[in-house]
Amino acid sequence: MFTTHAAKASLAALGLIAFFSPSMDAGAAPTAGVTCEIRMVKRGGDVELQGILHAAKATSGSYSLKISNAGDGGSSSINQGGDFDLAAGESEVVGAASFSDANGLRARLSVLTGNGSTSCSR
Repeated sequence: MFTTHAAKASLAALGLIAFFSPSMDAGAAPTAGVTCEIRMVKRGGDVELQGILHAAKATSGSYSLKISNAGDGGSSSINQGGDFDLAAGESEVVGAASFSDANGLRARLSVLTGNGSTSCSR
């Protein structure tokens, strides 16, 4: 049976183990208080790619949306970023770009808050 001192020491050691253990992939859980989504929307003959944030709780932070497009006509690279401030339950399109062809499109939206980070890609 543990004494009070031994129990406190064991709990402290568990806390240190949890503190120094590597974290899980931030994209697996909304540890940042937000989740992200990359959506493709058809607009006439074009495709609009949108980076969207969804807040589970009021949060603010910064985002970076990186889009690359490689096709027969060449390649392009677009970088957008900035700060955001969302209320609980709010969603916002934080970045967007239009393309004539969806083939070869790749995008990654990275989010950083005071509570952690998350990312999504397409």
